[in-house]
Formats: sequence, structure tokens, C-alpha cells
Amino acid sequence: MGEAVVSRGVGADTVLRAFTLDAARAFRLDPRIGSLEPGKDGDLVVWSAAPFQADSRVKWVVVGGEVVAGESDSEAK
Repeated sequence: MGEAVVSRGVGADTVLRAFTLDAARAFRLDPRIGSLEPGKDGDLVVWSAAPFQADSRVKWVVVGGEVVAGESDSEAK
């Protein structure tokens, strides 16, 4: 993840968890989303670099097992 986050005393793993599993728990959705586990919805975003880096870009978005957005039209649904 971005060095700026870590330099301010918050670890990259902590930040990622806050945006994923902790957010799902806050809304009581963690049995279904928030982490990649068998039986959970597996929607995800693939980044070109760590998500919090300024130059990171979305490469693909996968929803329901299908690529719905990608770097080129041939890779997207």
C-alpha cells in the first residue's frame, strides 16, 4: 500500500481491513462480504499497484465471477 499511509503510523493491512472486512462488519454483512472465503460473494478489484498508491489504476473489476470492467474492451464483459 502507499508509503504515506504507513508513514503516518497506520499499517497498510489495517487500512485495507478497514475498507473491507471492518466495513462489512459495521453493516452486519460480514457473513456474505468483506473477505475472500468459500461461500462469500467474491467480487473484487485488481489494481496495477497497491490500491493507495497515487499512480495505481484499476486493471479489472470482477463481479459474480465475470470481468465487468477492464483495461480494454476485449477484457471486459
